[in-house]
Amino acid sequence: MLATGLVALAVSAPQTAGAQSDTGFAVAGHGILVATGSADLEVRVDVDDDLGMFEIPSPEDLRVSGGVGGRFEILPVPQFSTGLQVSYARQRTSEETDHSWRDVDLWLAARLPAEVGARGVSVVPYVAAPVGLSILVGRLPSSSDERRFGWNLSALLGVEVEATKGFALYLEGGWLMRQARSSGDSAFGDYRLTFTTHQFVLHLGLRGSRSR
Repeated sequence: MLATGLVALAVSAPQTAGAQSDTGFAVAGHGILVATGSADLEVRVDVDDDLGMFEIPSPEDLRVSGGVGGRFEILPVPQFSTGLQVSYARQRTSEETDHSWRDVDLWLAARLPAEVGARGVSVVPYVAAPVGLSILVGRLPSSSDERRFGWNLSALLGVEVEATKGFALYLEGGWLMRQARSSGDSAFGDYRLTFTTHQFVLHLGLRGSRSR
């Protein structure tokens, strides 16, 4: 639904004569700050001998952490961009547990390019919905596994401001959800671990673009 809304916004956005109207593709890199958030570790055990199953939830708070990211974008029209985003981020919980995430995402964004002031500085507000695959590296309680595969979804609001021709500074922030799972055997029966995080993130970076 969010991706559909992005496409609708891009299609309905008015054409702007200036501001990046001839941009063909762009490369961006940014630093990541995880401002706040929460984590939930759920252990589900299917007990042997037909005794049913039980779940062990364990909510935790996430501490401030950071990371780096980058992406490659293609702009078929000025009001829409798509591409590939990769990121690496550390993560600490209130239990002093250290994890890291590797993400590979499809980038989808609706953009509203405009020129501001007498000098015609390019300013581009946008909304984006990256979605993709995640790898969690780090040991969770009750498990010896150190690597889990999962997925992630974001909803971001950002703005680009032209620094010089072909380059812009950007700031974006919003909600990010990651989830990773693993399963195995225990003395009680088969188990499944589900680790889910929700957090507010900020990205500050530099974007370079090239015309068609």
